[in-house]
This record gives sequence, structure tokens and C-alpha cells, in this order.
Amino acid sequence: MIKKLEELIKLSDKFIELTASIAEEKEEEWFYLRNNESIFNPALVVWLMLLKAIYQTSSAGVLALIDKGVADGVLKKSKSQKANLKKYSNNTGGFSKAQSRLPKEDVEDVCEVIIKSILKDSGKERMGAKVVSIDGTTLCLENTKDILEEYEQGSNQHGTIYHPEVRMLLATEIDTGVAFIPKYAPVVGKFSKSEQELAGEVFNQADKDTTFVGDRNFGVFSVVSAATTQGHKVLFRLTEARAKKFLLEEKKIGLVDKQVTWKASSQDKMLNSGDTTTVTGRFIRITIEQDGFRPVTLFFFTTLTGTVEEILSLYNKRQHIETDIRHFKYLFKMERLNVKSRDMVAKEILLRVASYNLIRSVIVKAAPLVNLAVRKISFERAARVIVIYGELIFNAPNRKKKDELMEKFLIRIRQCRLPDRKRKRLEPRKVTRIKRTFPLFKNSREHDKYEILKKLHIS
Repeated sequence: MIKKLEELIKLSDKFIELTASIAEEKEEEWFYLRNNESIFNPALVVWLMLLKAIYQTSSAGVLALIDKGVADGVLKKSKSQKANLKKYSNNTGGFSKAQSRLPKEDVEDVCEVIIKSILKDSGKERMGAKVVSIDGTTLCLENTKDILEEYEQGSNQHGTIYHPEVRMLLATEIDTGVAFIPKYAPVVGKFSKSEQELAGEVFNQADKDTTFVGDRNFGVFSVVSAATTQGHKVLFRLTEARAKKFLLEEKKIGLVDKQVTWKASSQDKMLNSGDTTTVTGRFIRITIEQDGFRPVTLFFFTTLTGTVEEILSLYNKRQHIETDIRHFKYLFKMERLNVKSRDMVAKEILLRVASYNLIRSVIVKAAPLVNLAVRKISFERAARVIVIYGELIFNAPNRKKKDELMEKFLIRIRQCRLPDRKRKRLEPRKVTRIKRTFPLFKNSREHDKYEILKKLHIS
């Protein structure tokens, strides 16, 4: 187990191993160089983009890492004269152009191989099936001509929103946090898709008999029908309005757990033409009471057969995906994607999820060695430890030194244990200071400059 973990920590070796099938299938394209003066073949560009997310650094920062040997394994397979002589520039212009030239299909192939390989070796079953939580979020994009062709600007009560947005649906395993291939689409416009439509695409890539857990946004007939038609199990929370159709003769309070048949109404729009129009499952109503809080009544529709306590415990773990999304948006800097083309939007989303999974795969292997559950290890702190020790182990001069570093690495991972909150938060959340407010940015900077110059009568 420790040997396998050591191989995982050396992330560049793991990348080469996972992409070996791609290198074999399209060797000429994968290691192709435009000229002998260049070092940026598709393999190196993909690896550096992954490192940029893992190290949470800039393009200049990731190019500086080449001198530390983090890309030696990839560079060895290159026919570049500069790479062989270890002469390369830290200027970012060439790397930026290489990222733009990188075919989107290559990125999709790499991400599919990495994500599916890691998913295959992770996760445990609960109530006879692998459990996956789903939720959506939005990411901010740059206002450029190319991006606006697909990702249109939205609007609100203040007018047109300057930055277009992309909606992303994320699916992660409840116990390990390993992510599926993300699905994404514009928030508004002719190419837009809802979270429910994106969920239907996620169901297609999951193994049969997977259990999907979701909040009230997914507790609609079209999503339940799409999941069960694909052979999956579901546990979705329902809104009170939707739950009323199942509450006919029951009392207004108390536990309800009964078998129901959910039929499509005339307003329900099916996600796929072949989806079933009736789903048989269980409807559950339960009231949660905690000291210091008002009672909360929850409504669920599920096709699981466990006890109410087991189902409630399983749904309680759905909250993990909220922190997974936070890691993507803030740790991997996805809240705003600073790219200028539609293809780069896709590349950045896919590669950052793949880099997240590379880190997760190390945590999954390390957790049993330190007697901790994967979810009890802080992802943010563990990611920093993996980056530091991965570099040290990679450059270790001998076997003895590597073994010493592995022992220290496991000690550091054990220290990344999340604390148990003894007293639950009772007070409401508040900000410590009010941010300074500025007028909303509605037009382009060029337009605003023109208007100001016009008022000043400067031509």
C-alpha cells in the first residue's frame, strides 16, 4: 500500500502512467513540436496546466517549476533540443499560445482517462450501491467576443450583467469526494441548460445501480425518471408544495414512510424521450428537532430500501458536496475563469477537475494508512502537503531517504485531521466589515472611456 502511495505522490509519473494509452494511440500528435526551438508539445502543456491548478500558481509560477524537475518525466519523451539541453525561457508568451493551440479533444481524452481511472479504484458501497452527491454552481467568465458567441450575458433588475456565466454540475462520491467528469453549459441563451438537464448527462456516465443524492432542486419527476430509467437509485429531497401530492390522508405532523407511485403530470418535461412516465418508490416525511433550533420538516422521495435513520444519515452526507464545490471555486480558482475563448473555458474546467482528482486519489490511498476516514482529512491542507512532499520524494537521492520522507508525509497527513466541533454554531453568521460599494459595471471599458471623453469634449 505504501509503495502504491509513493507512486501516486510522484504525480508526474502517475500522469505518464494514466496517459500511456493516449501516448500510444496518438504518439505523433501527443509529443508533436512545431519546431526544434519549442518545448511545448500537447503532453507537456496538459501537464503544466494540471500543475498550475495543483500548485495554485500562475503561468509564470508553473514555468519556474520546470527547473525543479516536476516535468522531467514528460520532457524525457520529447524530441526538443531545448528540453534535452534544459534551456528554456520563463516568459509566458509561448506557454499561453501553446494552451490556445492545444486541441480541446486532447484535453477531453486526458480528463476522461484520468477521472475514470481514479473513479474505478475509489468509493465504497452503502446499502448495496456506490453513492454519489450532485449539485450545481455558476462560474464567471470574461467578456470577450469569442466567449459571447456561446455564453450570452444575463440580466437582472439593474440591467445587463457584464460578465457572462457558465453553469457547472458537479457529481462527487459521498465518502471519498472523487469527482465525475463535470457537465457544463451557458446560464442563459440558446445553448443554455438547467441543472436538471445537466444531471441527466451525469446519469449517462455513471455505472448502473449508482445511488444519486440531491437537494430540492433535483426532487422533480423528470430527474427521478431519467435516473431510474438508466438503472440508478435516488434519494432526493422534495419541496413542501411537491410533497403535498403524496400527503392525502396523513396527519399534519409525525413520521410518514410509505410506498408511492409517482406519475408524470402534463407540466413535467422529460429529459430523454425514452424515460419512464411512472416511478415506484418511497415517500418519507420526518421532522428534525435540535436544541436551540426550530423543528424542521423534511420530505424525501427515494428508491432505497434502508431504514428511515439510514436514509436520513445518508442525506446528511450530501453537505460534503458543498465543500467540494468550495474547493473547486476558491482553492482551484474557478470562481472566475480568466480566459478569452470558448475552447479555453472547456479546457480549464476539465483540467482543474482532473487535477482535483489527482490530489483526491492520494488522500484516498493515504487515509487508511493513518486510520482516518477520507472526509476527516482537510483537503486544502492535505493538498499543500502532497505538493511539498511529492517534490521532495521525487528528488530524493536514494531509497533510504525516500522511506524517511514517506514516514514524515504520513505524519503530516495525520495532522491534517479536521477537528470535531463540540458545540454547534448557534449565532447567525455576520460580516466583520462592510465592503466599499462602487457603481455596477454594465458596459465595456472602451464604452465608458468614450462617454467620459465625450463629456470632457476631448477628441
